[in-house]
Amino acid sequence: ISEHAAWRLKMVNFSYMLVDSYDYDREIVAIAFNYFDRFLSTNTEREVDGYFLQLTIITSLFLACKLHVPRIQGHRPVTVSQFTKCCDNEITTEDIVTMERRILQSLRWRVYPLTPVTAIGGFARYFFRYLRSDATRTDPIWEEDMMKCIEYCAELSVFEQALAEHRPSTVGLAAVMLAMEEAEKADKDILSYEEKVDFATGLLNVYGISCTDRKVLFCFRRLSTNYSQSHGNYFRANRSGILDASKRDRNNSPLGVADFGTNDSKSDGASLSQLKKNLANE
Repeated sequence: ISEHAAWRLKMVNFSYMLVDSYDYDREIVAIAFNYFDRFLSTNTEREVDGYFLQLTIITSLFLACKLHVPRIQGHRPVTVSQFTKCCDNEITTEDIVTMERRILQSLRWRVYPLTPVTAIGGFARYFFRYLRSDATRTDPIWEEDMMKCIEYCAELSVFEQALAEHRPSTVGLAAVMLAMEEAEKADKDILSYEEKVDFATGLLNVYGISCTDRKVLFCFRRLSTNYSQSHGNYFRANRSGILDASKRDRNNSPLGVADFGTNDSKSDGASLSQLKKNLANE
């Protein structure tokens, strides 16, 4: 694994830990790394070092939270101090404010991007439409678990720079296809061949995207590798549950994507220094 890939792995882990600790929507991480990747692609002012990368992602997270965390009861207002504190004050308020201005100017204020997590909604609806078993079709618990697995696969895409270079719809479809494959490993009869064809045909007609597209298959292979390196056995660990979701352990959720590459996914008191210590002890 390259130095940059290792750094990205650590920062994505930290980002998921941070948003979980504040109970924010996990799509915030995908949005923040969208800002991060787009900003770095335009940076020509200075050499990129560790501090610069750390400051950029922390500021991207702050900006994404400020713009996308709903101001509803139960959510604390997003403040700069939350992010300086999680960095053990290694980054100052002035640093974040200055970097925020640079990022906004670089992105030309285009700060509401589509992510793979948002792209999977339409694809997932097509998937559920073509489920063969009437009992499964009407089982909200099974559909909820399946949707969680799809979302988890989409969240894994943030770990790889190569996947950030593809359209969110391409990565989103790859995430749905991977979740379908994992479900079939637990129940090979979950979809008939005809229903798979109908599913693929419907996507092509409505969205203009093919399950056999070269880019979709590339994203599918990368997500499959990442999935196997993380949980990798969600449905296989719950074979009875996929046939009888009422017996499923509802606490066994694949959404703990922060486990990817670490031994500890607990988010309480998330800080960069603690994360670095955890990773160094692996």
